[in-house]
Amino acid sequence: MVREIEAETYEENPPLFREYISAAPDVKFIMDNQFKNIRTNARLLSKAMWYEWRMKLLEGLKEGLYKIKHDMIADEGFFARQETLISSALLPLIEQHSARQQQQKELEVAAEELANCDQEQLNHARQNLLTDDAIEIGIGSWRVV
Repeated sequence: MVREIEAETYEENPPLFREYISAAPDVKFIMDNQFKNIRTNARLLSKAMWYEWRMKLLEGLKEGLYKIKHDMIADEGFFARQETLISSALLPLIEQHSARQQQQKELEVAAEELANCDQEQLNHARQNLLTDDAIEIGIGSWRVV
């Protein structure tokens, strides 16, 4: 059975392996060295392809980073112009905001004073103003007629 397997293996092997099996010991030594050289050469070719792929990848990344740098420089100029425009409009708005806050405080103080004053006197003063306005409107109407 073993001899049958050896015979089948011998028949199915590529010619190179048949030659190796039937070679003399000194030729086998030379062939072993050649196989090692082939293996080393294949490994080096594989590394060369890997390094070539890596360099192409790095070149693509480098180009992308240069484009990003260029775009960021353009953005910096754009934002500087926008900042100039905003700062010219912002200062008056800040001053106006401060004035409005001061006015709000004054109105709150006035509202608080009105809320804390004597309501009876306030109503009496309102009635006097309304009657004075009514008289002036009546007189004004009379003059027009």
